[in-house]
Amino acid sequence: MNPKVGMDRNAPFTPTGNSSNSQQKEQISNLGYTVESVPPVASSSSHGVLQDESSHHQTPLSARKPSSLDYRRSLVFKNIQETVIPKVGTVTEINQQRLVIEVTKKISKSLDFFFKNGEYHAFFREILEGTSIPYLIRAEKLIPIIMKGECENQLVVEFKDAPGAYVHTLNGQEVDLVTKPIIPFYDPQALNNTDSSMLRVRMGEFGFTDGSPRYIFTTGLRPCICLTLFDKSQNKVLLGHFVADEFSPERLSEAFKFCEHQKMSSIECHIVGGTYEDLGLKNGFLSLMDYISSKGIPIKQMFVGDTLNRPKAVVVDTKDMILYGLPFSTINYPLNPSERSISLKNVTRIANMPLLTKDHSLSLWTSSWSV
Repeated sequence: MNPKVGMDRNAPFTPTGNSSNSQQKEQISNLGYTVESVPPVASSSSHGVLQDESSHHQTPLSARKPSSLDYRRSLVFKNIQETVIPKVGTVTEINQQRLVIEVTKKISKSLDFFFKNGEYHAFFREILEGTSIPYLIRAEKLIPIIMKGECENQLVVEFKDAPGAYVHTLNGQEVDLVTKPIIPFYDPQALNNTDSSMLRVRMGEFGFTDGSPRYIFTTGLRPCICLTLFDKSQNKVLLGHFVADEFSPERLSEAFKFCEHQKMSSIECHIVGGTYEDLGLKNGFLSLMDYISSKGIPIKQMFVGDTLNRPKAVVVDTKDMILYGLPFSTINYPLNPSERSISLKNVTRIANMPLLTKDHSLSLWTSSWSV
């Protein structure tokens, strides 16, 4: 995939190993951090309907030939029509571009809440729960666009081509994302050892480093997306942790203005995170891709979509200027800030890498959420 091109071209599929249903969701809490597994990409059969997760055999994606966008859309629409629609309503329109659903059946309170509050992507995710359709969407490399229809109870489902999604690409090639085996812990003396100091960027924040601290990282990349801008010639990194629908032109403009202020040149972009149902949100991932394309910024590295091997935390090592995965998804820090810096005896050590305790995150904007 041309790194300057948006999500409008096909690309080779990537090999994916088989997985049992017991691997669908697994959470392991250990030593103050959580490791989470999510379902792998499952491939579709050539024809027919996927009734549930166990009703088909997975075919390695490397064995499949890329098909047309219209065919891939129609395949997903067919499965939605035959496995989901009877539970929620009726189809009022279906063609190669879109599916229109009239929600007429009695649904749960949670689904009713999503629908009435305009959270259509969440509604779509919930009605697909327990089916193989989410895996089919990933396998066919599609991004769902869910909108309100013309009538009160209508839902419009469309799919956008996403050839670069659901696989890790580096320099346009599909490769494994390397994991760096480090896990931070609080250390009041972290600033005295710049070679091992780390800067954590929280949800809704940006963090910047010019090599000190050496590491900059973020966690909790489920629907959230990490946007990282590199200037390798100066060892400068700007890392942002975005909520899925925060990629408005105004906020992205602030990030690039900061890069200009720091005299960052020859910028390249690295993107990791997101879930299949949220990639198509307004001011979401697709807006980010359009903005980057308009700036002519090359995308060096990308791994978007909720597949089994996508990390939920990433770190940039400014010594080699490489973005790595981290072997955990969240860190259970002490809630009381004073407990973080009094003594190592008063905090939980979870590895041998100190964490920068002073909050040096650059808050171009900061949401009220925290992780």
